[in-house]
Amino acid sequence: MARRCVPGQAGSSTCATLVAPRAIGRVVIHTATSSSPAVPGNPCGNPVPLARIIAAVQNPPSDPSKPSSAHYYVDRDGTITQMISEANVAFHVIGHNRDTVGIEHADVCNQPDPYTTQLYERSAALVRDIARRHAFRLVVFGIDTNDANAATVLGHSTIGHHGDPGPYWDWEYYAALLRWDGVTPARRPQRFVSMVSQAVTPPTDWQVRSRTQVAGGTGACIPNSHCASTSHSYGDNYWKTTANSAGTDAEFSFNLNRQGQYKVSLWWPKVSGACRATEVSAVLQKAGGPAMANAVFDQSRNNGKWNDVHTFTVPQTGGQGTLRIKRASLQAGHILADAVRVLKVA
Repeated sequence: MARRCVPGQAGSSTCATLVAPRAIGRVVIHTATSSSPAVPGNPCGNPVPLARIIAAVQNPPSDPSKPSSAHYYVDRDGTITQMISEANVAFHVIGHNRDTVGIEHADVCNQPDPYTTQLYERSAALVRDIARRHAFRLVVFGIDTNDANAATVLGHSTIGHHGDPGPYWDWEYYAALLRWDGVTPARRPQRFVSMVSQAVTPPTDWQVRSRTQVAGGTGACIPNSHCASTSHSYGDNYWKTTANSAGTDAEFSFNLNRQGQYKVSLWWPKVSGACRATEVSAVLQKAGGPAMANAVFDQSRNNGKWNDVHTFTVPQTGGQGTLRIKRASLQAGHILADAVRVLKVA
């Protein structure tokens, strides 16, 4: 049985003075392996399936103070498992359990793969329902407020001692899903990510570097028990070249089939000697003629996050986009190509 306590429970430092029904006003987002190390898994191999983590939480060690617990677990395919009644307290974040609901997500935070569309959508639907039933506003930390005390949806790392859900968790996309009604198809947020690691071979004179071959990076991989940091690449690997050297540019393509506004953004890792003036161009081919945008980024800064290039308006007939990371630059340094995100924002 998962560790929990009941409001008014004698002898419980958390629940003894808690009156039923307990007031719930916040949701804390977790990643299961980082938050619940009951099953460590392979340090650099395949992550432990969420089902095994759930089983370990259901059968905790004999020491009741050891295991953590959460109210819900959301798997990669969107399957939700409720472990503890919301009426009771779960032990998922030290000092913040009395008024919160904890939601664990599959399954590691050292790579973005577990954070699927199904997981995001089902998790957001669950949080919308929790907020509706307990009558609190959805205020997402880092999006709607930078005050942790004012936020009602926030990550474990914001108020706890763990790094989850880590930098790969897309808070902007998640916040958009929380604002969606869950019904209207035309308003459904969409997200597409393209990574250079998906390419068979890099363009001419681009070097392939692994996720941990970054500034301050160590080891062959990030252990499954740890989250990535903002130093790491988004994909399993990234490309690096020297500004103004001979060779071809790095190019990403994307197709947009639904009308709306789409924001195009770039991610790059932290690399010593990165170029401070990396030039990027984006073109959307659409009815009525192409739309074009140019931007210059200082890749020595703002690593480990999505950096916005441009927001395109796509007509009903759709459009085809191309983003190019150029080798030519007004400054020296390493040009980096890692990942592109396209997010439907309206």
